[in-house]
Amino acid sequence: MLRTFIQFTSVMVTFLASLFWLRAAVLLTYKDIAALSGRFLGYNKTSLAGWAAQKTDSLIAGGLLSISFVLQIVNGLLPMSFDDFGIDKIGVIFSLILTIILGLLCSWLSKYIKNHFITKVHSFLSESEKMGALFTDPDRPN
Repeated sequence: MLRTFIQFTSVMVTFLASLFWLRAAVLLTYKDIAALSGRFLGYNKTSLAGWAAQKTDSLIAGGLLSISFVLQIVNGLLPMSFDDFGIDKIGVIFSLILTIILGLLCSWLSKYIKNHFITKVHSFLSESEKMGALFTDPDRPN
């Protein structure tokens, strides 16, 4: 009972932590990224790329943690046999291959999503500049 309690509590707390971490990235909109990329003092391309990368990597990391959570829960629910206490080399090799493939896929996905966010921010900034209403300074005389 104690082993199960510790294992599942660890899994649940890890998942809870990832939800809080992920919530911050999900709530960061492209408008927020536009504001954070230095729009008050002038557009900053490096800052925009950094914020977009941070949001993207947080979303992907949250997704990977969610996959890990599901895998650990499934593993914990499967009945254990005596053979489960050993290490199967084929299982380790397959796990390593899957992890490399997943890492490459996530790396490609990260670049794709980051570029999508950057495009949305550029579109938002150009639309806002056309309207002339983005981030007006309330202290500036008209």
